[in-house]
Amino acid sequence: AVEAAVRAQHAAEPGPIDVQTVNWFLPDIENPFYGGVNTALRIADKLTRDHRVKNQFVIAGAPNEPYIRSAIAAAFPAIADSLIAFSSGDTGPNLATMPAADVSIATQWHTAYLVANFPHTRRRFYLIQDFEPGFYPNGTNYALAEETYKLGLYGLCNTEHMRALYERRYDGEGMSFMPATDGTVFNAEGRRDAPDRPVTIFTYARPGHWRNCWELAGPALAAVKKSMGADVRIVTAGSWAHPDDLGKGIEHLGLLDYRDTGKLYRECDLGLALTVSEHPSYLPLELLSCGAPVVAFDNPAGDWIIHHDENSIRCPRTADGLAEGLELLARDTALRKRLAAQGLKDIAAGHSDWDKALSGIYAYLREPRA
Repeated sequence: AVEAAVRAQHAAEPGPIDVQTVNWFLPDIENPFYGGVNTALRIADKLTRDHRVKNQFVIAGAPNEPYIRSAIAAAFPAIADSLIAFSSGDTGPNLATMPAADVSIATQWHTAYLVANFPHTRRRFYLIQDFEPGFYPNGTNYALAEETYKLGLYGLCNTEHMRALYERRYDGEGMSFMPATDGTVFNAEGRRDAPDRPVTIFTYARPGHWRNCWELAGPALAAVKKSMGADVRIVTAGSWAHPDDLGKGIEHLGLLDYRDTGKLYRECDLGLALTVSEHPSYLPLELLSCGAPVVAFDNPAGDWIIHHDENSIRCPRTADGLAEGLELLARDTALRKRLAAQGLKDIAAGHSDWDKALSGIYAYLREPRA
């Protein structure tokens, strides 16, 4: 019934509308500088700067306006004074009291249900940035997340791969954009070779969180360290994990400030990027932008950016396969330089300008069936 109502509303008004207000339905904001939340805020910022859109943020969580506003202001000051509302009531979502908007956009699978049922909007969208059912084992959450792709929301898809998946598997309608990197943070300026120091490998370490495959990364890194000894330095960051959880020979830096990540990547010779989902994450883009070639899983979802023996080394999804790829790249200086040079070219050619990457979204909000 909800899907039928959404599709009927969209069919009744297929032509262009004047988009002046956008409701962004967000989960609680953990960190405004990283991942999907950052992309949503970035799009909102562009809509305000380029088209004078009034953004309104509907948070699917307990009220905490000072924190949410400070998070938005830290990342995108131009939208810091946006209206903020909280949809969680004592007895469930209080959607009827949320502010009306020309367009409403879901940003995560829980919020897709809110957007589909929200009564005060003319058009409904879904910012699809990964295959979210895959965040869970097969079960209830998997089923509920997958059902959101059948709600009839127009898709704003992060990569053409995600758009194709949405349209072919779920009969959705959508447009796609290809992600970029923030060149003020992720760049190779000032990067220098230091042949007298150990080869430095970086990886995002989040043990205990199964999506990040630390169970494969840990043994692979340990094998490389055992083989190369003092000739290799292994650095991890990205969580508050205790160093003892990561094993001996690993230098863990914890959760870094956003701008410090670019500096770190420029000091690394290569990076390990692990994802088995339908989006390869922003980590490979950011590493390549800083001149660090990537060792990654042989995942077809990354075909648009991770090119084997061109800018990266793609490996089987095994500890032995990762160790072999890491050691190959760590020992072969000429190979690293060749892959790094191509990586910088690939970023410059298609992933260095967020404004360009997001330039088609407003037109799609106005008239998705143009």
